[in-house]
Amino acid sequence: MSDESKSVRDQIDESVIAVRNEAIVQTANAYTLGRKLVLVSLGATMLVSDQVQALLQRALERGELVERDAGRKTQELQQKASDGTAKVLSSGVASVLNKAPGINLTYDAPTQPETPPTDAPAQE
Repeated sequence: MSDESKSVRDQIDESVIAVRNEAIVQTANAYTLGRKLVLVSLGATMLVSDQVQALLQRALERGELVERDAGRKTQELQQKASDGTAKVLSSGVASVLNKAPGINLTYDAPTQPETPPTDAPAQE
Protein backbone atom coordinates (compact mmCIF):
# COMPACT_ATOMS: atom_id res chain seq x y z
CA MET A 1 0.00 0.00 0.00
CA SER A 2 1.31 3.38 -0.87
CA ASP A 3 0.93 6.49 1.25
CA GLU A 4 -1.74 7.77 -1.06
CA SER A 5 -3.89 4.70 -0.67
CA LYS A 6 -3.72 4.86 3.17
CA SER A 7 -6.27 6.87 4.94
CA VAL A 8 -5.27 9.99 6.83
CA ARG A 9 -6.13 8.22 10.04
CA ASP A 10 -3.73 5.33 9.27
CA GLN A 11 -0.96 7.79 8.40
CA ILE A 12 -1.49 9.64 11.69
CA ASP A 13 -1.47 6.35 13.63
CA GLU A 14 1.78 5.26 11.96
CA SER A 15 3.38 8.65 12.71
CA VAL A 16 2.31 8.49 16.35
CA ILE A 17 3.71 4.95 16.65
CA ALA A 18 7.01 6.02 15.03
CA VAL A 19 7.33 9.00 17.40
CA ARG A 20 6.49 6.78 20.37
CA ASN A 21 9.08 4.18 19.33
CA GLU A 22 11.72 6.90 18.84
CA ALA A 23 10.87 8.33 22.29
CA ILE A 24 11.30 4.87 23.83
CA VAL A 25 14.66 4.39 22.11
CA GLN A 26 15.89 7.85 23.14
CA THR A 27 14.71 7.29 26.72
CA ALA A 28 16.56 3.96 26.85
CA ASN A 29 19.69 5.65 25.46
CA ALA A 30 19.40 8.45 28.04
CA TYR A 31 18.97 5.87 30.83
CA THR A 32 22.01 3.90 29.62
CA LEU A 33 24.09 7.09 29.38
CA GLY A 34 22.98 8.23 32.84
CA ARG A 35 23.76 4.80 34.31
CA LYS A 36 27.22 4.82 32.74
CA LEU A 37 27.87 8.32 34.08
CA VAL A 38 26.88 7.23 37.59
CA LEU A 39 29.09 4.12 37.37
CA VAL A 40 32.04 6.14 36.05
CA SER A 41 31.57 8.64 38.86
CA LEU A 42 31.48 5.87 41.47
CA GLY A 43 34.53 4.19 39.94
CA ALA A 44 36.48 7.44 39.85
CA THR A 45 35.52 8.19 43.45
CA MET A 46 36.72 4.75 44.57
CA LEU A 47 39.99 5.13 42.63
CA VAL A 48 40.63 8.50 44.22
CA SER A 49 39.74 7.08 47.62
CA ASP A 50 42.19 4.20 47.11
CA GLN A 51 44.90 6.63 46.02
CA VAL A 52 44.26 8.90 49.01
CA GLN A 53 44.42 5.94 51.39
CA ALA A 54 47.68 4.75 49.80
CA LEU A 55 49.10 8.27 50.01
CA LEU A 56 48.10 8.62 53.66
CA GLN A 57 49.65 5.23 54.45
CA ARG A 58 52.91 6.23 52.73
CA ALA A 59 52.89 9.57 54.55
CA LEU A 60 52.39 7.79 57.88
CA GLU A 61 55.27 5.40 57.19
CA ARG A 62 57.48 8.29 56.11
CA GLY A 63 56.58 10.25 59.23
CA GLU A 64 57.51 7.28 61.41
CA LEU A 65 60.88 7.03 59.64
CA VAL A 66 61.54 10.74 60.12
CA GLU A 67 60.57 10.49 63.79
CA ARG A 68 62.90 7.53 64.30
CA ASP A 69 65.77 9.27 62.49
CA ALA A 70 65.21 12.48 64.45
CA GLY A 71 65.26 10.55 67.72
CA ARG A 72 68.46 8.79 66.72
CA LYS A 73 70.13 12.05 65.69
CA THR A 74 68.99 13.74 68.89
CA GLN A 75 70.54 10.93 70.93
CA GLU A 76 73.78 11.20 68.93
CA LEU A 77 73.92 14.97 69.51
CA GLN A 78 73.21 14.52 73.20
CA GLN A 79 75.94 11.89 73.44
CA LYS A 80 78.43 14.12 71.61
CA ALA A 81 77.53 17.07 73.82
CA SER A 82 77.87 14.92 76.92
CA ASP A 83 81.23 13.54 75.76
CA GLY A 84 82.46 17.00 74.87
CA THR A 85 81.35 18.43 78.22
CA ALA A 86 83.00 15.58 80.09
CA LYS A 87 86.26 16.11 78.19
CA VAL A 88 86.23 19.84 78.83
CA LEU A 89 85.46 19.35 82.49
CA SER A 90 87.98 16.58 82.99
CA SER A 91 90.84 18.34 81.24
CA GLY A 92 90.25 22.08 81.49
CA VAL A 93 88.70 22.45 84.93
CA ALA A 94 90.94 19.84 86.49
CA SER A 95 94.07 21.53 85.16
CA VAL A 96 92.88 24.92 86.41
CA LEU A 97 92.01 23.54 89.83
CA ASN A 98 95.28 21.59 90.03
CA LYS A 99 97.11 24.90 89.66
CA ALA A 100 95.43 26.21 92.79
CA PRO A 101 97.55 25.70 95.90
CA GLY A 102 96.47 22.77 98.05
CA ILE A 103 94.11 21.18 95.46
CA ASN A 104 95.09 18.06 93.55
CA LEU A 105 92.34 16.42 91.48
CA THR A 106 94.47 13.62 90.10
CA TYR A 107 93.46 10.50 91.90
CA ASP A 108 94.54 7.00 91.15
CA ALA A 109 91.90 4.52 92.17
CA PRO A 110 93.21 1.35 93.76
CA THR A 111 93.24 -1.60 91.41
CA GLN A 112 92.42 -4.13 94.15
CA PRO A 113 89.65 -3.77 96.73
CA GLU A 114 90.75 -2.88 100.20
CA THR A 115 90.76 -5.77 102.67
CA PRO A 116 89.53 -5.12 106.19
CA PRO A 117 92.12 -5.40 108.94
CA THR A 118 92.31 -8.90 110.43
CA ASP A 119 92.29 -7.78 114.06
CA ALA A 120 89.03 -5.77 113.72
CA PRO A 121 86.06 -7.24 115.61
CA ALA A 122 83.29 -8.74 113.46
CA GLN A 123 80.14 -6.66 113.25
CA GLU A 124 76.84 -8.29 114.00
